[in-house]
Formats: sequence, C-alpha cells, structure tokens
Amino acid sequence: MKSLFEAVLKLENVDEVEKFFVDLCTLQELRILKERWEVCQLLDSGQLSYREISEKTGASTTTVTRVARFLRDEPFKGYRCVLDKIERESNRPLSKPSESEFLIGDTEYRSGVYLGVHEHSSTGSTPQKADCEELGRGSNED
Repeated sequence: MKSLFEAVLKLENVDEVEKFFVDLCTLQELRILKERWEVCQLLDSGQLSYREISEKTGASTTTVTRVARFLRDEPFKGYRCVLDKIERESNRPLSKPSESEFLIGDTEYRSGVYLGVHEHSSTGSTPQKADCEELGRGSNED
C-alpha cells in the first residue's frame, strides 16, 4: 500500500489526482470515497445529526457512525489531518464538540462526538493542533 500512497504524493494538482483516481477506481468506488468524505466534513461541522447526514449524503447510518469513530477515536487521524490542513488554509474557526444522534436498530441515541479542537474548559484557551506527523498512527503495513 505504501507505493500507492507514494504515487499519490507525486501528483501535482487536482486534475492529475482526478485522472489517477478515475483510472485506479471504479465509478462506484469513487462514489463511496466521495460519500465518506462528505460525511466526514458534515460530522466535523457539527451542525447535523447522524440521521440528517445519512439522509443528506445517502450514506447508511452505519457508514456515518464508522466515519465518526475514525474521526474521533482511531489512531490513524487521517481525516483529522486533512480537515485541519483545510481549516488552516481557509482560516475557518475551529470546530467544536457537538451532541449527535446515532442509530442502533430502530432506536435513536444522542451522544457527544468529538469534532475537532475545542476550548479548554478551565482556561478558555484553544490547544495548538498537532501537525499530521505528530498525530497518533496505527499500523497500516501491507
């Protein structure tokens, strides 16, 4: 897998990335990737419930929950890395934790979801975000 990721790093602009991914992936695979990225961005905004994100994107609530878990809990921090870089480039305010809904079977639950760096409750200060290289990583060896 490392050689695939290194190949992506060789690409210099959006057009090259698009051409590479169109050659590499089926239309359905590209739709899935696009859907997960949309889910990630909507989760990070903290403005919609899991159910609303599912309805807006067409993603299953299982997919929304999985993306939320990777955004919040998993050691890879890939979503967070990209979101943080986009946020720094656009100078948007940092996202805040929000209460979100999720489904298990037909039952809807509400749960606090970590959606980004937030103010420390005792000091009111916003912690400095780590660069991608500093974020925890799990093993993704071939």
